[in-house]
Amino acid sequence: MPQLNLDNFQLQLGQVRTISKDSGQTVESVELLLGDQTKAEMMVDENLNVMNLVVRDTALADIPQLQCAVDKETLRNFIVGLTKLYNNLQNEEE
Repeated sequence: MPQLNLDNFQLQLGQVRTISKDSGQTVESVELLLGDQTKAEMMVDENLNVMNLVVRDTALADIPQLQCAVDKETLRNFIVGLTKLYNNLQNEEE
């Protein structure tokens, strides 16, 4: 029987990992490796109806460098801003 190798599941710089349930219908968390030792994690807190944003040093995984709760309106405004930035980027030439 093949064994699971967790080294194959480590994020590379710039990669995004989405963890979901219900065959992908419900997203539980999103992770982004921002730098060699910096990872951002976002997950919904259903009890408080907010998204928790945690930025960690991957070498000190138990100690968050930044932790905050983001409400739906703030998250929407952030996504709108990111969308505008995204639309300003030039397409990569193939």
